[in-house]
Amino acid sequence: MVRQLRTLLVLLVLCTAGAQLPFVPPEAVDGRRRLSDDSLSLCVWRPSPTAEIDAAVAEAIGQVLLLSVDLHLIDPGKNLTSDEFWRIVYAALLDDCDGFLGVRLTTDVYPDWLTTTRPYYDAKYYLVATDNRPDGFSSFTAGDRIASPVYTEIDESVIIYNSTLASERRWLRLPYEDPLQVAELVQAGSLDAAVVWEPHLSSLFRDENVPASSLVLNPVTPLQRAGDGIGIALLSNNSFTRSMLDSAIEELMADDQLELLIDELLEPLERPE
Repeated sequence: MVRQLRTLLVLLVLCTAGAQLPFVPPEAVDGRRRLSDDSLSLCVWRPSPTAEIDAAVAEAIGQVLLLSVDLHLIDPGKNLTSDEFWRIVYAALLDDCDGFLGVRLTTDVYPDWLTTTRPYYDAKYYLVATDNRPDGFSSFTAGDRIASPVYTEIDESVIIYNSTLASERRWLRLPYEDPLQVAELVQAGSLDAAVVWEPHLSSLFRDENVPASSLVLNPVTPLQRAGDGIGIALLSNNSFTRSMLDSAIEELMADDQLELLIDELLEPLERPE
């Protein structure tokens, strides 16, 4: 089963790698935009759990570069397929944005038309339980129930790790799609733990209906994948802007400005050391 899943994921990546420009109806694009001398046009995906952080980072980048930021919030108003999402990103980069923030840097293989900056946010995954599990997955045994987000690379890592355990130590991995629901199941004792992405946890901890004080954030050790880097997507021929954005991100990271900004926006979530 694991081998079949890995094969499927590889095929999907290869298909993506070979993808050329997505089809964008001509009426959806006004024309190829040009860079401004005194402003930076950046897009943020409004439905993303990192949207608030992305928008704040966009403004911080503008301050470093001494450029005003024209922020575009993109909201399709509906759930999209992967192809539909990338069509919107491509059209936005052609017509509205110098860069599109909030892109997960989960693979080195991208469509030919896309390039990315260095990450400005390393969004961690945590093993959420109702008690301390400092040894991560090693703390669980056969019969325990652990949920992980379906159709994600962290889910693949969870499946592979569990398959390496001796049968008498192998726990039950369960897929989930809704972070709020899975947190409630952990609190109710229906699940022993769940792998949850940090930006989703921040939203959960703000929800008055979720008694977040009963949740403990544990490391996902010994998984090598502990988080997803978040960066900015650009058209692949826009190397000058990518270099400019990379330099701004590096400067913001050098004096911990980004870390302090993100910590503030994640409140009341307190990230473990």
